[in-house]
Amino acid sequence: MAKLGNNRSILPAFSVNKYGSQCDVDPYDTDAGDGILPDCSTFITGNDPNDAYIKDSTGLEQKWLQHLTKTWGKSKSGGVEYYLMDNEPSIWFSTHRDIHPIGPHADEYRDKVIAESAAIKKLDPNAQVIATRGMGLGGLFLFRLRPAIRGPRTAIAAGPTMTGFRAGWTTSPGCSASGRPPAIRSTS
Repeated sequence: MAKLGNNRSILPAFSVNKYGSQCDVDPYDTDAGDGILPDCSTFITGNDPNDAYIKDSTGLEQKWLQHLTKTWGKSKSGGVEYYLMDNEPSIWFSTHRDIHPIGPHADEYRDKVIAESAAIKKLDPNAQVIATRGMGLGGLFLFRLRPAIRGPRTAIAAGPTMTGFRAGWTTSPGCSASGRPPAIRSTS
């Protein structure tokens, strides 16, 4: 979750003042470097994620969910109907390398999705939770699934009790009478 500076300013994850000269900077904030050394090929590693982010948790997200339902009502009453977990988690090591420099294992993402989905469903049982899959077939390898494939696999699909998630695991084989895919099923 982004951390704001003075007067709600944006804090850079790769501050030039802290990490030194970099290949490029934001034209509107010359302290916001791109996290690449001046040779334009070597990534800065070991940055402090706390420079620009607050560690997120289901508890913090629950406060946001409570605000949304208090402000707009629950999904059946005109409130937020769909919650999207994230987009292409298999490439977090690239798109979010400032806070997640090693891509998540599928188990990590699954656990986060299940925890967050449970919190959403507890607050608003009719809301739909959607969790994206990895980035194409290559996402299976970027998602570090290879070691996990040997054990039990989980297929999670949008349904009345959980979330929508497909990352190359066994997918649910059909839809329920409501037209929605079945809820969580575990296969081996």
